[in-house]
Amino acid sequence: MTDQIPNPRESEILEMVQQARSIAISGHVSPDGDCLGSMLALGLGLRSFHPQVHFLKVDLIPKFLDFLPGLSELQEPNTDETYDLFIALDSSSSDRLGKAKEVMHRGKKTLLIDHHKSCERYAMVNYVDPSASSTSELIYRILKGMEISITPEIATNIFTGMTTDTGRFMYESCSPETMRIAAELMESGIDRDDIMQRLYQSSSLSSLYLTAELIESTKLYMDNRVAITTVTQSQLAELGAVESDLEDKVTIFRDAEEVEVSCLIRETIRGDYKISMRSKAIVDVSGLCTELGGGGHRRAGGFSMRKEPEEITRIILERLGDEGISR
Repeated sequence: MTDQIPNPRESEILEMVQQARSIAISGHVSPDGDCLGSMLALGLGLRSFHPQVHFLKVDLIPKFLDFLPGLSELQEPNTDETYDLFIALDSSSSDRLGKAKEVMHRGKKTLLIDHHKSCERYAMVNYVDPSASSTSELIYRILKGMEISITPEIATNIFTGMTTDTGRFMYESCSPETMRIAAELMESGIDRDDIMQRLYQSSSLSSLYLTAELIESTKLYMDNRVAITTVTQSQLAELGAVESDLEDKVTIFRDAEEVEVSCLIRETIRGDYKISMRSKAIVDVSGLCTELGGGGHRRAGGFSMRKEPEEITRIILERLGDEGISR
């Protein structure tokens, strides 16, 4: 790309928005709370003064996030459409944009807003801050810098993105500034109790049965310092579970006192495997996942592989051995 600007000010982003007659906003495939929350918050904010803002849907929406304000605005990407400005959110690699990657390449100008340490900075203008708790936190800063009113609908999306990407405000990326923003969002009129209940207290029975099966089948390695769980499509089908039921299942064993790293190896409908990793205090899983073609944060990362689970397990254990976790 040309004309790369590492971290523009909010005024520069506002100028890009004002000059554009049409804007497309996209997140990544397998959208999570931060992806959708940041997308919807920015889109609703820009819609307050810009009529031609389009929200692109690049994957199925997890059921536990179907309450987010603005979801009905999402539309399938039209790969023949050319937008004056394409904005990518929370997507550390352009490959994670799915069908929207083609739309990005047709865009006259491109902007990336992200907080991943492993971000590739693939847009013309890149607003990237790995110290932020979430992309939603960055969106809050941007909207405030643009002097756009934070409505309860926008605040609900930002709060959802922040709480999901910080593990309910538990991860080390959660700074004093993060908590100050969360307080301001609560003061703006959001229903915090309703948001938390929908996110964390609305599991389906099939999800709970899946949890029980995963606990039973998880294997421990390296003196119980590493927990690795594998789940197949046939297991999901047998229990009547869906992909979104796997949300946060990787954290089950991380919460055990002895465990430093937990991994979830899940089979996708394409037949390859998606691996999620979480660590507690020592291992930087972002570095490990980046080496294996993925990315993430110090305490949360992921990657994909077209290998058998046994081989994936061997690779993970070998890399963790290099990180200093004793076998």
